[in-house]
Amino acid sequence: MLELNAPRWLHLRHRGALPLALLCWITLPVSAQSAYRWQDETGETVFSQRPPAGIAATPVVARPGAASPDHEELLAKDRQQFAPPTPAAPPAPRPPPTAEELAQLAEACAQAQGALGLLLEYSRPHYLDEQGQRAYMSESLQAERIVDARQKSAAYCR
Repeated sequence: MLELNAPRWLHLRHRGALPLALLCWITLPVSAQSAYRWQDETGETVFSQRPPAGIAATPVVARPGAASPDHEELLAKDRQQFAPPTPAAPPAPRPPPTAEELAQLAEACAQAQGALGLLLEYSRPHYLDEQGQRAYMSESLQAERIVDARQKSAAYCR
């Protein structure tokens, strides 16, 4: 008669697997979480894994596919409590700018475009520091000023 034997390493390595699997299978129903339901002092329904001391809590039995009798009411309350806020009304349209405001915008536009032109024209622009001495801009400062001048130009030159 032919006898089939598994390799020796298979028996040694998996020796504890069967008892471990049986232990997990046996303790599975014990490890299931239980839940309790009760009303707090404000009248809200509360669910927890531990019943509170001194309050009558009813155990909640989970049944797949079954909802509590008042689930629609609870869902409506949750939707109302956690609903996103309604958007505010759009601001009233601004009146057209006055002649003085238009003149200020034109002056600010001209200054922004002039500064942008100088920053782009010179490879290393200079400025006067706090002591009135000539100082040269670093490349990073020049790049920051160019971005700033472009933003101001876009805002003021409509």
